[in-house]
Amino acid sequence: MDQLIPSLDQLLTPLAVVFRKEVFDLFRSMVAAWIVCLGRHTICRVWETTGQARQRNHAAAYRLFSQAVWNFDEVARVLLVRLLAAFVPGSRVWVVVDDTLCHKRGAKVAFGGIILDAVLSSRRHKVFRFGTNWVLLGLVVQLPDRIDRFFCLPLLWRVYEKQKGKSKSPASHQTAIGCGHDPRACRVAAGPAIAAGRG
Repeated sequence: MDQLIPSLDQLLTPLAVVFRKEVFDLFRSMVAAWIVCLGRHTICRVWETTGQARQRNHAAAYRLFSQAVWNFDEVARVLLVRLLAAFVPGSRVWVVVDDTLCHKRGAKVAFGGIILDAVLSSRRHKVFRFGTNWVLLGLVVQLPDRIDRFFCLPLLWRVYEKQKGKSKSPASHQTAIGCGHDPRACRVAAGPAIAAGRG
Protein backbone atom coordinates (compact mmCIF):
# COMPACT_ATOMS: atom_id res chain seq x y z
CA MET A 1 0.00 0.00 0.00
CA ASP A 2 2.91 2.35 -0.69
CA GLN A 3 1.12 3.94 -3.65
CA LEU A 4 -2.45 5.23 -3.65
CA ILE A 5 -4.75 5.92 -6.57
CA PRO A 6 -4.73 9.69 -7.33
CA SER A 7 -8.30 10.34 -6.11
CA LEU A 8 -7.66 8.71 -2.72
CA ASP A 9 -4.32 10.47 -2.41
CA GLN A 10 -6.03 13.84 -3.04
CA LEU A 11 -8.56 13.04 -0.31
CA LEU A 12 -6.00 12.00 2.31
CA THR A 13 -3.14 14.46 1.64
CA PRO A 14 -4.90 17.47 3.30
CA LEU A 15 -5.18 15.41 6.49
CA ALA A 16 -1.40 15.35 6.88
CA VAL A 17 -1.50 18.51 9.01
CA VAL A 18 -3.19 16.53 11.80
CA PHE A 19 -0.42 13.89 12.05
CA ARG A 20 3.31 13.54 12.49
CA LYS A 21 4.86 12.30 9.23
CA GLU A 22 5.54 8.72 10.36
CA VAL A 23 2.05 8.42 11.84
CA PHE A 24 0.44 9.83 8.69
CA ASP A 25 2.27 7.31 6.49
CA LEU A 26 0.85 4.49 8.61
CA PHE A 27 -2.60 6.10 8.60
CA ARG A 28 -2.61 6.31 4.78
CA SER A 29 -1.63 2.67 4.49
CA MET A 30 -4.34 1.58 6.92
CA VAL A 31 -7.06 3.60 5.15
CA ALA A 32 -6.14 2.16 1.75
CA ALA A 33 -5.97 -1.36 3.16
CA TRP A 34 -9.31 -0.85 4.92
CA ILE A 35 -10.95 -0.12 1.57
CA VAL A 36 -9.59 -3.18 -0.27
CA CYS A 37 -9.59 -5.60 2.68
CA LEU A 38 -11.61 -8.77 2.10
CA GLY A 39 -13.60 -10.43 4.87
CA ARG A 40 -13.94 -9.02 8.37
CA HIS A 41 -12.34 -5.60 8.79
CA THR A 42 -10.40 -6.30 11.96
CA ILE A 43 -7.26 -4.28 12.63
CA CYS A 44 -5.18 -7.44 12.29
CA ARG A 45 -6.65 -8.34 8.89
CA VAL A 46 -6.36 -4.75 7.63
CA TRP A 47 -2.72 -4.68 8.76
CA GLU A 48 -2.00 -7.86 6.78
CA THR A 49 -3.64 -6.23 3.74
CA THR A 50 -1.14 -3.35 3.89
CA GLY A 51 1.64 -5.80 2.96
CA GLN A 52 3.79 -4.64 5.88
CA ALA A 53 3.05 -7.57 8.21
CA ARG A 54 6.28 -9.40 7.30
CA GLN A 55 8.50 -6.38 7.95
CA ARG A 56 6.78 -4.86 10.98
CA ASN A 57 4.97 -6.19 14.02
CA HIS A 58 1.17 -6.01 14.21
CA ALA A 59 1.55 -3.82 17.29
CA ALA A 60 2.25 -0.84 15.01
CA ALA A 61 -1.33 -0.95 13.71
CA TYR A 62 -2.83 -1.16 17.18
CA ARG A 63 -0.64 1.68 18.46
CA LEU A 64 -2.04 3.91 15.70
CA PHE A 65 -5.36 3.87 17.55
CA SER A 66 -4.25 3.43 21.15
CA GLN A 67 -1.06 5.49 21.56
CA ALA A 68 -0.30 7.64 18.49
CA VAL A 69 -0.87 11.36 19.02
CA TRP A 70 -3.66 12.49 16.69
CA ASN A 71 -7.15 13.83 17.18
CA PHE A 72 -9.99 12.20 15.25
CA ASP A 73 -12.14 15.32 15.67
CA GLU A 74 -9.50 17.34 13.82
CA VAL A 75 -9.39 14.74 11.05
CA ALA A 76 -13.17 14.98 10.73
CA ARG A 77 -13.07 18.79 10.68
CA VAL A 78 -10.50 18.90 7.85
CA LEU A 79 -12.40 16.21 5.95
CA LEU A 80 -15.70 18.10 6.34
CA VAL A 81 -14.17 21.30 4.94
CA ARG A 82 -12.80 19.39 1.94
CA LEU A 83 -16.13 17.67 1.30
CA LEU A 84 -18.09 20.92 1.49
CA ALA A 85 -15.64 22.54 -0.92
CA ALA A 86 -16.16 19.65 -3.34
CA PHE A 87 -19.95 19.37 -3.12
CA VAL A 88 -21.05 23.00 -2.58
CA PRO A 89 -22.21 24.53 -4.85
CA GLY A 90 -23.70 21.94 -7.17
CA SER A 91 -25.12 19.42 -4.71
CA ARG A 92 -27.54 19.35 -1.84
CA VAL A 93 -25.97 18.49 1.52
CA TRP A 94 -27.28 18.18 5.06
CA VAL A 95 -25.57 17.77 8.41
CA VAL A 96 -27.56 15.15 10.33
CA VAL A 97 -27.56 13.79 13.88
CA ASP A 98 -28.78 10.29 14.72
CA ASP A 99 -28.35 7.76 17.49
CA THR A 100 -28.08 3.98 17.27
CA LEU A 101 -27.92 1.04 19.64
CA CYS A 102 -24.82 -1.16 19.70
CA HIS A 103 -25.68 -4.47 21.37
CA LYS A 104 -23.27 -5.48 24.14
CA ARG A 105 -23.08 -8.30 26.66
CA GLY A 106 -21.11 -8.71 29.84
CA ALA A 107 -21.06 -7.77 33.50
CA LYS A 108 -18.90 -4.70 32.95
CA VAL A 109 -19.77 -2.66 29.85
CA ALA A 110 -18.72 0.99 29.94
CA PHE A 111 -21.68 3.35 29.38
CA GLY A 112 -23.99 0.35 28.97
CA GLY A 113 -27.70 0.52 29.71
CA ILE A 114 -31.17 -0.58 28.71
CA ILE A 115 -31.97 1.30 25.49
CA LEU A 116 -34.89 1.31 23.07
CA ASP A 117 -34.12 -0.79 19.99
CA ALA A 118 -35.62 1.29 17.17
CA VAL A 119 -35.05 -1.47 14.61
CA LEU A 120 -37.06 -4.14 16.46
CA SER A 121 -39.67 -1.76 17.90
CA SER A 122 -42.94 -0.63 16.37
CA ARG A 123 -45.49 1.99 17.39
CA ARG A 124 -47.41 -0.56 19.43
CA HIS A 125 -44.60 -2.77 20.65
CA LYS A 126 -41.44 -1.33 22.21
CA VAL A 127 -38.31 -3.49 22.48
CA PHE A 128 -35.53 -2.59 24.90
CA ARG A 129 -32.08 -4.17 24.82
CA PHE A 130 -28.84 -3.82 26.71
CA GLY A 131 -25.99 -2.03 24.97
CA THR A 132 -24.36 1.32 24.33
CA ASN A 133 -26.04 4.26 22.64
CA TRP A 134 -23.95 6.01 19.98
CA VAL A 135 -24.72 9.51 18.72
CA LEU A 136 -23.45 10.17 15.19
CA LEU A 137 -23.00 13.37 13.21
CA GLY A 138 -22.81 12.83 9.49
CA LEU A 139 -22.86 14.63 6.16
CA VAL A 140 -25.69 13.56 3.85
CA VAL A 141 -25.10 14.18 0.16
CA GLN A 142 -27.44 13.95 -2.83
CA LEU A 143 -25.23 13.35 -5.85
CA PRO A 144 -26.26 14.97 -9.17
CA ASP A 145 -26.20 11.65 -11.05
CA ARG A 146 -28.14 9.76 -8.32
CA ILE A 147 -30.95 12.08 -7.29
CA ASP A 148 -32.98 9.06 -6.12
CA ARG A 149 -30.45 8.15 -3.41
CA PHE A 150 -28.87 9.86 -0.44
CA PHE A 151 -25.45 8.94 0.94
CA CYS A 152 -24.28 9.62 4.50
CA LEU A 153 -20.65 9.87 5.59
CA PRO A 154 -20.24 9.62 9.39
CA LEU A 155 -17.83 12.28 10.62
CA LEU A 156 -18.09 12.38 14.41
CA TRP A 157 -19.49 9.95 16.93
CA ARG A 158 -19.83 9.84 20.72
CA VAL A 159 -20.99 7.22 23.13
CA TYR A 160 -23.95 8.61 25.06
CA GLU A 161 -23.99 8.22 28.84
CA LYS A 162 -27.46 7.75 30.29
CA GLN A 163 -28.50 9.66 33.39
CA LYS A 164 -28.15 7.35 36.37
CA GLY A 165 -30.38 7.91 39.36
CA LYS A 166 -29.99 11.32 40.96
CA SER A 167 -26.27 11.63 40.29
CA LYS A 168 -26.89 14.40 37.77
CA SER A 169 -29.37 17.21 37.82
CA PRO A 170 -31.95 17.00 35.01
CA ALA A 171 -31.11 20.54 33.96
CA SER A 172 -27.45 19.70 33.27
CA HIS A 173 -28.04 16.31 31.63
CA GLN A 174 -28.12 16.13 27.81
CA THR A 175 -30.49 14.00 25.79
CA ALA A 176 -28.95 11.73 23.14
CA ILE A 177 -29.90 14.02 20.25
CA GLY A 178 -29.01 17.10 22.29
CA CYS A 179 -25.58 15.55 22.62
CA GLY A 180 -25.23 15.78 18.84
CA HIS A 181 -25.75 19.53 18.99
CA ASP A 182 -23.05 19.83 21.67
CA PRO A 183 -20.54 17.00 21.04
CA ARG A 184 -18.45 18.05 24.05
CA ALA A 185 -21.26 16.90 26.33
CA CYS A 186 -20.39 13.24 25.68
CA ARG A 187 -17.13 11.37 25.97
CA VAL A 188 -15.01 10.97 22.84
CA ALA A 189 -14.75 7.58 21.20
CA ALA A 190 -12.31 7.32 18.28
CA GLY A 191 -12.05 4.61 15.68
CA PRO A 192 -12.62 3.85 12.03
CA ALA A 193 -16.17 3.94 10.70
CA ILE A 194 -17.65 3.34 7.31
CA ALA A 195 -21.40 3.54 6.67
CA ALA A 196 -23.93 4.46 4.03
CA GLY A 197 -27.49 5.61 4.59
CA ARG A 198 -30.66 6.43 2.72
CA GLY A 199 -32.74 9.56 3.11
